[in-house]
Amino acid sequence: AVEMNGAHNKAHLLESFHQLVRDETPPGVMMDELDLLWKGKTSFEFEMTSRKLDDTLTTGILHVYIPVNNGKPDYGRVIIASTDISERVNTERALQASETHYRELADSITDVFFEMDNNLHYIYWNKASEILTGIMAEDAIGKSMREIFGESEEQTRIEKIYEDVLRSQQSKTFETTLTLENRQHIF
Repeated sequence: AVEMNGAHNKAHLLESFHQLVRDETPPGVMMDELDLLWKGKTSFEFEMTSRKLDDTLTTGILHVYIPVNNGKPDYGRVIIASTDISERVNTERALQASETHYRELADSITDVFFEMDNNLHYIYWNKASEILTGIMAEDAIGKSMREIFGESEEQTRIEKIYEDVLRSQQSKTFETTLTLENRQHIF
């Protein structure tokens, strides 16, 4: 608790506790907690971000346990434990920012640009792919190229190239001609 709240020691934490319980606590969190207590819940948890004594933010999962004596909740002995998940939350935010940056970069490419998983199903389809093929991302994601472009000798040839790239982990460049909406496109 001392470390998690940015205090110097236990005495500092106890004398500064009023600073931790500030008006900054999101009203929704308090309302949800009061609602659970009103409903008679004696064990629950919730995620909450708060400011530490050193003014940095921390995110934790607060576990609340209210002992029951003689069939009634004993609010005089409430146990609250907190699990610090700040590192996980910060990692998730960084990952989300990186993903957003990747998507923005990929969508700025003016050529067909897609990504496939190990089963050769599309997992990303950029805006240029939509424009140049006439196939929307939501219609391509999760499908194989055979599901999108049909069966042909050329699809078999392309599939073998992709499988070889996956197996060898070496990039390859090739040309192909695909007929889309009665027009031939060379990629």
